[in-house]
Amino acid sequence: MSVVTFTLQRPEAELAVVGEANFQAVLERFSGGRDEDGAIFRHHAAVLIPEPYNRYDHEAISVRISDELGETDQIGYLSHDDAVAYAPILDLVSPAIPMSLVTLEGGWDRGPTELSNFGAVLNLGSPAEMAAEWYYHRRPLSTDHKWSGMTVVFVGSSLHSIGDIRLDRQSQAFLAARAGCSVEPYVGPTVQVCVTGHITGVSTELRSARRNHIQIVPEERFWQDVDCYVHGSERIDAWPLGDSPA
Repeated sequence: MSVVTFTLQRPEAELAVVGEANFQAVLERFSGGRDEDGAIFRHHAAVLIPEPYNRYDHEAISVRISDELGETDQIGYLSHDDAVAYAPILDLVSPAIPMSLVTLEGGWDRGPTELSNFGAVLNLGSPAEMAAEWYYHRRPLSTDHKWSGMTVVFVGSSLHSIGDIRLDRQSQAFLAARAGCSVEPYVGPTVQVCVTGHITGVSTELRSARRNHIQIVPEERFWQDVDCYVHGSERIDAWPLGDSPA
């Protein structure tokens, strides 16, 4: 079984595992036992497996915990909404499957009347963050460009995608940071470059950038400058981040 390991997500990024009440025996086995604080061994690797033939939900994605030998046991599922949202990632990395950190929660033993069930949380960012990480590992970005070392902010909605996954703020920040830029969430005194996507209506952020004489750059140009696109016949499933230059 080929896997793609996702390791660079935000520490605070979490995705809940559901249905874990049906897999308590597996969770307890991997926990290494209980104490008053919960599982003794909390951190493990987990993989996401699509279940297109699941009789209850053909869009189901199961979560399976992995041991040091690569054997896996199911510990639950993604919720239906999360399964729909993350399905494009499974399509993008197929035939490999995604692997990430899973943290066991609960499971404490504080006496006969205080025995808690185990829960599990995946350390995964948004689908777009995962797509950005996948892209970066296949095609590292240039840090030798005019924006390197500068502080940037993204304004407006991105019109660029990896596969069928539209970039979001977290994925834009992930890629820009790996291109040698610092990223701020809002226009402020440290921002030097304002990268603009699709803007509808009045943008106070864009107005503020103009008022403070911050350089404004279209998103397509920014990605091209940091070498974040597909060249000619070199394909990443034929989905560039913006158009390749002529």
